[in-house]
Amino acid sequence: MWIMKIKYLCVGLILFFNFSEIPAQSGNLIPAKIDGNNISTIYYQDGSFNNNLFTGNSEFEWPKGSGKYARYLSGLLIGAVVSNDTLIAIVDYGGGEYLPGYTSDNGQPIGNGDPVYRIYKLKNGILDSNRILWPNSLLLNSNQGAPVHFNTMSGMWEANDYGNQTMFFRMTDSYPESHFPNPWGTAPLKADVKCINFTFHTNDALDNVIYSHYEIINRSTNIWRNTFFTFFSDDDANDLVGHVGCNTLINLGYSYSRLNPPYTTNGPAVGFKIIRGANYFTGNSNDSLLFYEGKNKKKKAGYRSKGMYSFNFFFDDGPSNYKIVYISMEGKFFWTGNPIITPEGDTTRYFYSGDPETNIGWVMSGAAYRRTYTTTGPVNVNPGDTQHIVIAQVIAQGVNNLNGVTKLKEASIIAEQNYNNFFEGVPINVKNISSVVLDKFSLQQNYPNPFNPSTLIRFEIPKKSFVTLKLFDITGREIASLIDQDLNSGVYEYTFSAGKYNLSSGIYYYMIKADNFVQSRKMVLIK
Repeated sequence: MWIMKIKYLCVGLILFFNFSEIPAQSGNLIPAKIDGNNISTIYYQDGSFNNNLFTGNSEFEWPKGSGKYARYLSGLLIGAVVSNDTLIAIVDYGGGEYLPGYTSDNGQPIGNGDPVYRIYKLKNGILDSNRILWPNSLLLNSNQGAPVHFNTMSGMWEANDYGNQTMFFRMTDSYPESHFPNPWGTAPLKADVKCINFTFHTNDALDNVIYSHYEIINRSTNIWRNTFFTFFSDDDANDLVGHVGCNTLINLGYSYSRLNPPYTTNGPAVGFKIIRGANYFTGNSNDSLLFYEGKNKKKKAGYRSKGMYSFNFFFDDGPSNYKIVYISMEGKFFWTGNPIITPEGDTTRYFYSGDPETNIGWVMSGAAYRRTYTTTGPVNVNPGDTQHIVIAQVIAQGVNNLNGVTKLKEASIIAEQNYNNFFEGVPINVKNISSVVLDKFSLQQNYPNPFNPSTLIRFEIPKKSFVTLKLFDITGREIASLIDQDLNSGVYEYTFSAGKYNLSSGIYYYMIKADNFVQSRKMVLIK
């Protein structure tokens, strides 16, 4: 019997049992795919992602359509001390202790089995049932709090696109029946989670990133103390030899393959980049946390966020009970609870924080990896408080496996920089419709023209170039920079929406610059 009874909230794989050992909770869970850029994967409302719970197959396909898979199963874990216990909820190979719905003010779970509590996905510029039924009471739909914005042009609330694809779902661990089928199931934490995933299709590093914003609400009457938020991943999708590591300066935990067919010798590196870690109150007016929310921007005054607190890894004999999991989240050696010791004899919370390509520092060698924990915290979460955790799944490929880690670090920095800049200059509605090699630059007339409220602008680039596409009014005043980035050769379409810029009826000009090519055309907005 444990001296301290431990329970948690883990939305990610913790126990390492076979499928048959834990009853699956996935029977009423319908996954949804996000595939708006080079990554294609799926999410469930039990908190797991990158794996099909019904078939057991990996779903993190990269590049999309290649039939190659870089991650096997991932998810979010949360561990917190409550009174004299450490509470827990589980997601593992057999299913999760989260289910669709939310927790009411009196602590009761609501929504599981109701088809309204499903995963919704917006495709920018597409009017479909997901957009029409986007679950927010301001849209006269289900009151689930899906992100919306107020369109000053139309005077109406609308679904809020974060990127070219935006996914939303809500789940809670408050259902007792989802906990107790597990061999060591525990009482619920009564945590509500809103998850927003989004991607950009930009033909650059952002094409290999999935952003996730977790809003985690303490719906219990107890304080969660010493709370850790951990992103778990099992990345040996092909059961072959690989390695793991982390970079503490940029809050990145990752894995990279030494031999991982079908990627072979230059297999990619993939990891979790913590962009906004656990939030804590400072009371200092100079402190604030900024969050990207599509057409909105959120500011949390008087708060700061923590970075990566620990990075742990395990073989197949990894954490086998909830006590060991919490020890691992604390950045200790999971079997003994002792500190992690580097080869130089130093105490650390981070396994393998060296640089694989230069072989400087502590680098993994000679072993197969299985599972990793990338953790932020600890913080106290009061009843009713919300934690905003933002992470990015990033993948990159280099000239070889070790160089892939270097490229992953570079891509992770770019992912955070774009987030911190609210993705200024990153178009969410430009797409490459052809990669045919062309012989000249061109800018086509927008269609339709005149238009209301949106129109397509097509242009052609014969070679990789830095491209700007800008909008001007009839006096020559610049209104907006629509595109400002490197693009590969090809034919592109940009969807221009007048409502985003609160434009009135009239004549406007759009101008493209690429290499030495400059051209402008006139378009007419009629409202």
